[in-house]
Amino acid sequence: PRPTRPHPNTFSEQWPEIQCTDQVAEIARQLANNLRVITDRDGLRTVARTTGVDHSILSRILTGETWADTHTLARLEHTLNTPLGPDMRADELTAALPEHGHAHEPGRITTARCRTVEPHNLE
Repeated sequence: PRPTRPHPNTFSEQWPEIQCTDQVAEIARQLANNLRVITDRDGLRTVARTTGVDHSILSRILTGETWADTHTLARLEHTLNTPLGPDMRADELTAALPEHGHAHEPGRITTARCRTVEPHNLE
């Protein structure tokens, strides 16, 4: 069996606002903050439906209750056509995204500098 590891939120006094004491957990925190920009704009269930990632997994990533695995991260970044890792700060991501209701169709998410990607095309 796979050994258990502490959840990412255990490394921060106040997830996700306060930086984590562990460098790997800090990457997870930054990813959660970047994902939150998109879920705040489009809604958690819309992002889940668009990306094919269950809303409960997205919620657990956002709250730091789970580590995003590489498949989930790849699916999110590919389908959203947006980097979510620590190289993209949440304020930069906000600036790159179009305003809600612009360049956005139901079931499709677009960023200002990237093309629209059809949902569920990553298998």
